[in-house]
Amino acid sequence: MDTKHLEHVMLQQKAYFAGGGTRNIAFRREALLALKQMIRQNESVLMDALAEDLHKSRFESYITEIGHVYKEIDGHIRHLKRLSRTRRIPTPLVMFPSRSRILREPYGTVLIVAPWNYPLNLALIP
Repeated sequence: MDTKHLEHVMLQQKAYFAGGGTRNIAFRREALLALKQMIRQNESVLMDALAEDLHKSRFESYITEIGHVYKEIDGHIRHLKRLSRTRRIPTPLVMFPSRSRILREPYGTVLIVAPWNYPLNLALIP
């Protein structure tokens, strides 16, 4: 990939985020399910790459990398509504009669850089 292509992809991602599509809880759930499905479809390829690069057995690859990612994805799907819920917090008396709350929504686009020793685990676990 060249720099221009990466820049184009980044601009597309930022434009999509600015459109508000990622705020929807259903969208987030579907994105997590799609990630899990992509990993499942490529599990053998991922294990082969881990074996070639890090000399990990298939068992070790699953236990230290892929299995953890599945567990985290499942946990986020299971608790997504609770994690996304708006939360009321105490408001200082000097701010009366206002109310304070925390809106939990996506921040934007990010760059994920993972270390070499656990590449899938540390790149994909939120």
